Amino acid sequence: MTEETNRVFEIVEYPEGETPDRECFELQEEPVPELTDDDQVLVRTLYLRMDPGSRSKMVPPEDTPYEDSWAGDESVGSGGIGEVRETTHADFSVGDIVVGRLRWADYDVLTDDDLEEVDLDSAPIRAKLHVLGHTGRVAYVGMTEIADLQEGETVVVSSAAGSVGSIASQIATIYDCRVIGIAGTDDKIDYLVNELGIDEGINYKTTDDIQGDLAEICPDSVDVYYDNVGGEISDAVMNEMNTHGRIVQCGRIALINAEGGDRPTGPRHEGLYIKKRLRREGFVVDDHEELYPEAESMLEEWYTNDQLQHRETIVEGLENTPDAFIGLFEGDGIGKTLVEVSKPPGERND
Repeated sequence: MTEETNRVFEIVEYPEGETPDRECFELQEEPVPELTDDDQVLVRTLYLRMDPGSRSKMVPPEDTPYEDSWAGDESVGSGGIGEVRETTHADFSVGDIVVGRLRWADYDVLTDDDLEEVDLDSAPIRAKLHVLGHTGRVAYVGMTEIADLQEGETVVVSSAAGSVGSIASQIATIYDCRVIGIAGTDDKIDYLVNELGIDEGINYKTTDDIQGDLAEICPDSVDVYYDNVGGEISDAVMNEMNTHGRIVQCGRIALINAEGGDRPTGPRHEGLYIKKRLRREGFVVDDHEELYPEAESMLEEWYTNDQLQHRETIVEGLENTPDAFIGLFEGDGIGKTLVEVSKPPGERND
């Protein structure tokens, strides 16, 4: 390696009930890591995946459902794609493009058994971080396994123009369901209806009555609610659920920055759960690894057949990674937010 330093982001303070800001992150420099054992690879980071759910990792390890908590004074990591620059691993060669969990850094050494080579003919390699990878798996498992989606049902998706919501919405259309998407700008509603082909959209920032809008749009009520936000939006949808309706709790971005007594409770729905025999299930996609091959096969088939569309919001430069992450909570962008740390092979001069 000719590079002498490796830029690395670390968490230096917890947000504690607030939206994260730049003060939570510190960019430090260290030597480029060296391989010290067998079965290791040195990866140059190409793209990093930004996920709102990672906010749950910005807490002490005992307070998060994830194994890879962003504990204080430790490096921050997320799903990423990189290029192998050095290797002692028999399964990987210099120049291979791989996907795995990478630090927010220029370089990282990986030994993870889950590291895999990216080999996509149907899409750019970065699609492995969203529509043909983790994001797509989340949408697929949530809709087909947790919701047990059936043809012809009425489906509501919150944060529908986001990375998971946009894929979940399209899966529902593939199942010939009636799909209503909730999002926060007219541009997002236009994207959902006119590009992704869902039936109706509701801009929650401009309506005075989400529940009333849903009642008008869905005279036969709602069978499946794919919930990415929680809070007041979900309260409204809950009241329009059908008997035996299913709620998939994928995210809670409306509440994710609140803690303790600051967290709004909203109306209680215990009576509705009994009266309508509702089922609500939260899930973490890592618990369903046995479904990954099926999910990835179906997602690629739909993508190849032009049944799945996607958008990306790409932020350039490792130094801008915290801003890209924070933007998730401000409604920035449509589709998946990625950080381009370095150009992929064929697009750079080195």
